Amino acid sequence: MARRDPSPYDTLEAAFGLLTSGPDPLSLDGHLVDHGLPPRLIPLDELRGMLLHPSVGFAARDAAVAELARRARRDGGAAMVGLAGVLLPGLRRLTTPLARACPGKAADLEAAVLAGLVEAVGVTGRTDLCVVTVRPAPPGAGPPNPVLGLPTIVGEPADSLLTTSPTSTASARTPGASCCTPKA
Repeated sequence: MARRDPSPYDTLEAAFGLLTSGPDPLSLDGHLVDHGLPPRLIPLDELRGMLLHPSVGFAARDAAVAELARRARRDGGAAMVGLAGVLLPGLRRLTTPLARACPGKAADLEAAVLAGLVEAVGVTGRTDLCVVTVRPAPPGAGPPNPVLGLPTIVGEPADSLLTTSPTSTASARTPGASCCTPKA
């Protein structure tokens, strides 16, 4: 039986699980966020579940993610894994359509998305994280991404990565191009 290496998202989920278990789990103080979150230390795996619940408003989601992004930028390491782990359900939803369309590129796609998150938090200092939608590039926009061979990625503000509505989608349907065509 062939051994399958874990995907970048699987590795992130495992690391997140280790950091959010045990007697001193990676947590966020609900006092810092307010907006209806419990005023106590909230383990990040519990926080992720809370933020995905439709009863939690966008203000609470935005404030929690902004605080986690500030920590990740300041502390790196475990704080970055914590942020990425909280955002993982949205990251999966973002990349799944492309990964299904191009199964041989799934691990590369996941790695690129995670690298982009780390860069966005670390380099730009952004705390107002938004998703990126993938859509056909406008005529004359240039070639597909040279690393992944995927359609051009165009950033657009969208709902939070934690939103439960289907407003943020990814599409691999680029007229005249196939991300699954092997490179010569």
